[in-house]
Amino acid sequence: MYAQKLDDMGKLLAAIDLGTSVIRGMIVEKDEFGKMIILATESEKTSENIIKKGAVANPDSVAFLVKQILVKMMNTINNGRESDQKLELKKVYVGLNGESLQTIVKKSARNFDGEITQELVDELTKESSYVSNQDLDVLYVSPQEYILDDEEETSVVGCFCSNRIEGSSALVVANKELKSRLQSAFKRAFQEGDVECEIVIQPIALADFLLTKYEKETGCLFIDFGAGTTSYAIYTNGYLRKVGTVGLGGNSVTKDLKDLKISFDDANLLKRKPFATCYPIMLEKPNTKVIFACADGMESIEVNTGTIGEIIQARMKEIINKIGYQAQFLGLSNIKTIVISGGASKMHELPELLAATFGMNIRRVWLKAKKSNPDFEKNIKRTLNILDNRVGNIVEFNLDIEWLSVLGILNGANESSVRKENNSAKTKRTSKSRGSSLDIKGKLVGLFDNFFSEDESQRMN
Repeated sequence: MYAQKLDDMGKLLAAIDLGTSVIRGMIVEKDEFGKMIILATESEKTSENIIKKGAVANPDSVAFLVKQILVKMMNTINNGRESDQKLELKKVYVGLNGESLQTIVKKSARNFDGEITQELVDELTKESSYVSNQDLDVLYVSPQEYILDDEEETSVVGCFCSNRIEGSSALVVANKELKSRLQSAFKRAFQEGDVECEIVIQPIALADFLLTKYEKETGCLFIDFGAGTTSYAIYTNGYLRKVGTVGLGGNSVTKDLKDLKISFDDANLLKRKPFATCYPIMLEKPNTKVIFACADGMESIEVNTGTIGEIIQARMKEIINKIGYQAQFLGLSNIKTIVISGGASKMHELPELLAATFGMNIRRVWLKAKKSNPDFEKNIKRTLNILDNRVGNIVEFNLDIEWLSVLGILNGANESSVRKENNSAKTKRTSKSRGSSLDIKGKLVGLFDNFFSEDESQRMN
């Protein structure tokens, strides 16, 4: 499969997911119908403080790991190819996330009498896409409903206005440092060569991949429980309303469990045990003493299941309440379903805790692995409002749920990441100094790329 000629294949797309604990890379072949075949995957564990709360903290270390991953994947793709059919990387899609990610709603209005044109709508959206705070980057623009003569409308082009039209946009913004550090890491990873980096907003990309149109229209709170962060996206009436990231995740629970006088590795192992639950009320025998074997296999300790449950529940409730606080501004009554994903969403009885907190239907996303998941099947039988997900656009895989984020990035990617290797150009590049420039852009994943990319390129130059 890897040795097919490029002209005979679908689009080959490469993506990187910068996780707090692990950086993951994937290359897929996507056909005209959006079906993806996974061709190569690689991952590298990160040490402490390389990725901090979702953001690049050490660009040099990230650059080293990213380059390792991409080189290994391209070697897999080129394995068995003739020299004239070798491929080289030209573009990488990368997810952007971080605690400074937030949403601002801006409005723009006109007193107007006549037929509304596309030009007028574009002007209103452009005006509502501006932020005066120079410390913020506008990363994504989501136009909202219009108010036309005091009536709410979803589409106004061609309509007649007799008095006033108002437009608004939900702007996803972040501190400038969030994107600039990510760009810096990728520049260092490809000091030689012409490789473009297209930035996508991680929580939005994953939500678009996993949520159904019905869920967005009827109101949905999407939560991605990661190791270092927990991200969320809120939709009502089909519109993206709010995006944000909480700087707490599965690792926060692990650190809390260290208070039992065990190591981080032991705590990480402990929280995966069936008796380590987010919702202790579900335990058949609460406050039971059990013997836990430490990771080194040399020592065992006695732990109380009730104490463990209290520690885990306290931290997970803190994360959930932070997100619930943001959701309540949109009105919890407008949200029908909560959809959860991410590595930390595997924590026992997390859906039950969410259901008890919000009183809503919960859908936990799982990859359809080749082997069945007994724990999940048990949850389905016990809790009827926890539904399996449809991740049906993937072929030939057996991956853990942690790979969903990189699949979400690839789901929205369209431009091919590879081209035929140009040996003459490669020779020229290697003769240049290591300080050669790299055209690396963070592109807006929205409707108004050109409006922002002009300013962005000026800043970079």
